Amino acid sequence: MENPRRHQSGFTLIEMLIALGLGMIVISAAIGVFNYSQSSYNIQEDVAAMQQDLRIAKSFIERDVRMAGAGFADYPRLSDIAAENFLVLDFENNGGAGESDTLTVRYFVPIPDPCGTPPSGEVSCSALPELTLKNLLSDGSETTDPIDVDSTTLFVNEDLASTAPNFNLWNGSCYCRGGEQNGTSGTPIIGVIIHPDADRADRIAITSVDSGAGSFTNTPLNGSSTNSYPAGSKIKFFDSGPISEIHYFLQDGILMRTFDPNISTGGGETTDPVAEHIEDLQFAFGLDNDDDNVVDEWIDGSDDTDLNADDLTDANKAMVRAIRISVLGRTDRARKELEANGRPAVEDHLAADGTDYFRRRLSQVTVEVRNMTLESPEDATGGGGGEDTEDDDADDDSAEGDDTEE
Repeated sequence: MENPRRHQSGFTLIEMLIALGLGMIVISAAIGVFNYSQSSYNIQEDVAAMQQDLRIAKSFIERDVRMAGAGFADYPRLSDIAAENFLVLDFENNGGAGESDTLTVRYFVPIPDPCGTPPSGEVSCSALPELTLKNLLSDGSETTDPIDVDSTTLFVNEDLASTAPNFNLWNGSCYCRGGEQNGTSGTPIIGVIIHPDADRADRIAITSVDSGAGSFTNTPLNGSSTNSYPAGSKIKFFDSGPISEIHYFLQDGILMRTFDPNISTGGGETTDPVAEHIEDLQFAFGLDNDDDNVVDEWIDGSDDTDLNADDLTDANKAMVRAIRISVLGRTDRARKELEANGRPAVEDHLAADGTDYFRRRLSQVTVEVRNMTLESPEDATGGGGGEDTEDDDADDDSAEGDDTEE
C-alpha cells in the first residue's frame, strides 16, 4: 500500500535554521543602519544647534565691536566721567572662565536733537552759538591766568548784546526738554566748557546773563569742580549723549553680555545670556604703530617674542585699528562614536592636554574699528581696506582637530 504522506512537502530543521540565520543577519543589518542613521541625525542636530549659537554669538560681538569708540572724537571727557570709563576698550587676557578673554567696548549714543523740537515761536537752546572764554582782571585788563570753572562770573569774547542771528537769544529765552531756559530767571541754560587741549570739560549751568558786560554767572552742573580753564577755552551748547558700555564674557559655556546704556547715571546695567555651546572666546588686536593706516602688529596676550607679544595696554589702545574675534563652539553632548579630539589652540590659549568626544567649530572674523581712526585702514595683509575676513564656522578643519566630519 502506498504511503499517503509520501508526496507532502516541507522544511527540514536545517533549512529552517539557515533561514532563521539569514533573517537575523538582515535584521541586524537593518538595526545597524537605523542606529547609524539615528546617531548621525543626533550628531547633526547637535552640530546645527552649536553652529546657530556660534552665528548669534559672533553677530552680537561683531556689531558692538564695530561701534567701539563711536562719538569719542566728537566729545571731550566731562569731569563727572571717570578716566577709565572714557577708554574705548578694556581687555582682560585669559580673565574669563576657562582662561577665555573678556572684552568691554564703549561708545556714545548720539542725540540728534537733544533739546527736542521747540514750540512755534521758540528757539532751541542747542542753536546758541559757540563762545570763547576770556579772563578779565578787576581793572578790565585781560590775563592769561586760568579760570576756575566754579568762578561766579565768566567773560566771553563774543558780543552778547549783538542782534546778530542767535546772539539775541541771550536777551530772551530758549527751549529745551519741555521748558524755557533763560539767563535772567527760571531754568538755567546748560553749557559745556572745554579746555583747548580737549583733555577736560565741565557742564555748567548759566543762571544769569549780563549782555552789556559780555559775562554770565554760572555754577558747575555736577557740583564743585577743581578744573581750571585758560582764555580761549570754548563754551558749547550741546548734549554729548550717554556712553553705553558692553561687556562680553563666558559663564558655564554661555556667552554673556552686560549692557549699561549710560555709565554716567548708573543703575541701568543688565546682564543677559547671548548664546549657549561656547567653549572659548579670544581676541587679538591689530595695531598701527607708525600711523600709516596699515596694521603692522597683532597683540593677543601671548608671551611669544614675535609680533604677537605682550598684552593690550592703555597706551596702545589708541593704535588699535582692527580686532580679530575668535569664538569656539562645542556640541552639548559627547559622542563616543566619534573619533576623540581635544580643544584646539586659539590665539594665545593653548590646546587642551587631553581629548574628548565633542565636536567643535571655530568662527573668526576680523573687524576694522573705523570709529577709532580718521581713515579706513587696511588689514595686515594689505587687502580689503575695510572688508571682514571670516573663518567659516563649519569648514575650518584645523580648528576642529581630527573631527572634520559634518
